[in-house]
Amino acid sequence: MEGMPYVKDMDGGKLYISDRVIAQLAGYAAMDVFGIVGMVPQKPISEGLLEILGRENLAKGVEVVLADKKDREEEGKGEVSLNLYAIVTYGVRIPEVARNLQERVLYALRTFLGIEAATVNVHVRGVKVES
Repeated sequence: MEGMPYVKDMDGGKLYISDRVIAQLAGYAAMDVFGIVGMVPQKPISEGLLEILGRENLAKGVEVVLADKKDREEEGKGEVSLNLYAIVTYGVRIPEVARNLQERVLYALRTFLGIEAATVNVHVRGVKVES
């Protein structure tokens, strides 16, 4: 996951934010959304077997794609695109949960890091019955 850091110009210098920090923040924000049971790795352990990640590993359930600065300026895109891999609670309206997840992650990135995301894609990898 460790790719090029996100660079933010600031008065007096630059701020470098690793893609891992962006992924962790997105993962924490996702866990605050009603209907989200947990995050799962982008790639399953084996066919049909998913591991729900603990809080210390939430970043593994988020793929961060940083747009090239030139591409952003030419196309007017946001700076970051995210793919989130989640398990939802049985019985929830999945499109509504996904929309809430997108909004919560966009808000967290904007508020805590000053980053405007281009897209937040939600990949629902499973449904879990809560006991």
